[in-house]
Amino acid sequence: MSKEWTRVQECHERRRQQETASHGRRVSWDVRAVRLVCEFNYDLWNFRNDEVHGRTQQEARQKLRDSVEAKVKALYARHPILLARYPSVHSMPLAARLKKPTLVLQMWIKQVLQQEFLNDIARQKAKMKEGSILRFLVPRSAIAMGAKVAGGQIKGLEWNAADTLVRWARQLLRHRSKVELPRA
Repeated sequence: MSKEWTRVQECHERRRQQETASHGRRVSWDVRAVRLVCEFNYDLWNFRNDEVHGRTQQEARQKLRDSVEAKVKALYARHPILLARYPSVHSMPLAARLKKPTLVLQMWIKQVLQQEFLNDIARQKAKMKEGSILRFLVPRSAIAMGAKVAGGQIKGLEWNAADTLVRWARQLLRHRSKVELPRA
């Protein structure tokens, strides 16, 4: 038994020396956890980039072309109304437009979006200058009485232009049909 006990003790001592020697080099659990989270995020980012942009340059070009073509088709489907000084989106057929290079299509999309933005600015300026259409719905009798139009509502009167349109439509329907509509 003493021979076996000596061998067990020697084995235990060797193992203890290995553990103490590697103890200073052992990475703690929190460092390992942070490293795993960082590696996971990096792998996820790489996977996403491969899916969105493609692994090779050829794949990247094809994915870019597909997204640009989808944007062009969406612009054609939306029929944006531009100012008269700008050419219509439909001035060139969609099939002919899609034959253009990707860079040309990207620049055209950017140009149309900029023209839409300028169109919105021009509309806002015209609305501020000319006012709302509600001012044209004020009856002449209210103008003769000197009623003021402010913010789309007629001061001094209890109804507004929308109520006038509803009343007018009801009167028109009453004259055309025999069924009496309920009053508001």
